[in-house]
Amino acid sequence: QSYLAVFPEHSFMQRLRRAKLTPGEEQDLASTFGDTMVKWARKEAALEYVPKLNEKFMKLGKVNVANNKTQEAAKEEIFRRQDFTLSPNYSKETSFFATSAYNLFLFGNISSAVVNLSAVPLLTMPLLGGQYGYAKANAAIARAMKVAMPSMKNLDKDTYTFENLDWTNNDRYSVLKDTLDMYGQREHNMQREILEGAKQTAEDYSSGYAKAMNLGSLPFTEAEKYSRATSAIAAYELALDAGKSQKVAAEEAVKLTMDVHTSGIAAEGPGWLQNGFGRVMWTFKTFIWNSASITAQAMNASLRGESAEVRKQARKQVLGIYMVSGALAGVNGMPFFGAAATFANIANALLGDDEEPFNARDLSREFIGDFLFKGPLNYATNLEISNRVGIANGLLFREDPYSVEQNGLLMTAVMQSTGPVGSFALNLERNVPKQLERGEYLRAIESMSPSGLRNLLKTTRFAQEGARTANGQPIMEDFNGFQLALQSLGFTPAELSNLYENRAAALNFQSKVRTQKQKILKQYYLGVTTGDRDLQRKALADYKAFARNFPSLVNEDTLTRSFKSRAKSERELLYGIRFDKNLLPDIEERFFDD
Repeated sequence: QSYLAVFPEHSFMQRLRRAKLTPGEEQDLASTFGDTMVKWARKEAALEYVPKLNEKFMKLGKVNVANNKTQEAAKEEIFRRQDFTLSPNYSKETSFFATSAYNLFLFGNISSAVVNLSAVPLLTMPLLGGQYGYAKANAAIARAMKVAMPSMKNLDKDTYTFENLDWTNNDRYSVLKDTLDMYGQREHNMQREILEGAKQTAEDYSSGYAKAMNLGSLPFTEAEKYSRATSAIAAYELALDAGKSQKVAAEEAVKLTMDVHTSGIAAEGPGWLQNGFGRVMWTFKTFIWNSASITAQAMNASLRGESAEVRKQARKQVLGIYMVSGALAGVNGMPFFGAAATFANIANALLGDDEEPFNARDLSREFIGDFLFKGPLNYATNLEISNRVGIANGLLFREDPYSVEQNGLLMTAVMQSTGPVGSFALNLERNVPKQLERGEYLRAIESMSPSGLRNLLKTTRFAQEGARTANGQPIMEDFNGFQLALQSLGFTPAELSNLYENRAAALNFQSKVRTQKQKILKQYYLGVTTGDRDLQRKALADYKAFARNFPSLVNEDTLTRSFKSRAKSERELLYGIRFDKNLLPDIEERFFDD
């Protein structure tokens, strides 16, 4: 060994030295072959496609687009993504957080799978209806839903996936199937996008853990694939009926599928999703931003389309998107309602007056009522659907009524800004220690559980004691069997969701009113103590207006009592801090006695 050590570091002779703390050759030939083939399959794909991609990049680099700003911007964006396109990899930390988000919020969550199906009526129907007419589009989608439906006879019980679906074996759809596969659109799903990259060995595909992951992912995964197939088949059939060739019809179907359900290819998504922070923070925002983009493009085309026919088709699409959204989710679920409400709140904060607390969403709900605001589906089923199925809403922040009521609006925004895993961790930090301190061990376990298990635990709690506050005070005590059954799948009763929203709105209203009152009283105090007459007059005018709006909160001696209280409080301050007057002598002696 000493003799071998003198050879150059990279020489072949170094391979004959004994390894220290390094495993030798693997004796299990089958396992070694399987693990090697997993890596080789990916290497083989890279060897086949990376040179072709590089060739395309080289050709694009030679194209002169200096005279067209739009083409120049597109070229720059493509080259900005070059490295990620050739090697779309994320760090181990990013993969960990993305995988954790999937396991915590989508694994075993049946309600998320059902909500995923809403893309078909919300986007596929209006886009096809605007192009081919709504009667034909509705009929085609109804037929496509039957054709694309997976059958239990096609369920592979070894892997818990649906293989060889009936429609893929039909010669009528052979061109469509091949075209979808060519663009990676038939089998794409969230599970594959997030979890497949983490698989490095054959065991990762065939172990008991892998089968359990497939089984728990079955609802959401198959809902995604079913939605894609339905959209593609409906678009394909409509194009064929319009006299188009199978090739053209298949290409149109692929484009519609990518428009509605996203391409699923990270390199084609928004640029800010391609870095680690964006991947973690916006894990489940891809469809929301994609639907916002499609809706905005249709709006633009309806006003600035290339021809009258294009503008007419785009107007029909926009109208259809809003009508279907309103029918399913009410005004609350209409595209960009959340953004419009946010801008209204900002405008009021900058330009409005302070006489009455303002919240655009709450005022809209108060003005039109719950039936129109949340939609007839919420009303008919008594399930919270409106907050979950809207498109082009929650682009940056989703107002979760339960979280807002528990943690406040600002903290909820901070939690959501850190992504699903960050939100989960912050929620644990804020709630679990208090629950354990109070001896609420089952509720602590519920808080720490993935959404699929959490739904079951919450259902049990609702059945036993109803919905209660963190302090055990009742919110809603009686749940019927239908509500409990749907809660076990992840659908919150609309009645309970409305209570949470009303509580949060009431607390927000109370906070704003109290803040407004304290601001007026403070202005009056400062005006008197500093001799600022203008500030005094303004404070008195604001006080009179406040008294007219909220007469129960003030009386004729409110200003006097507030002034005396503030003056006394200031006299009791020690270095700008008010201490307990009974402890003040000890505090002065211990900390401030020089």
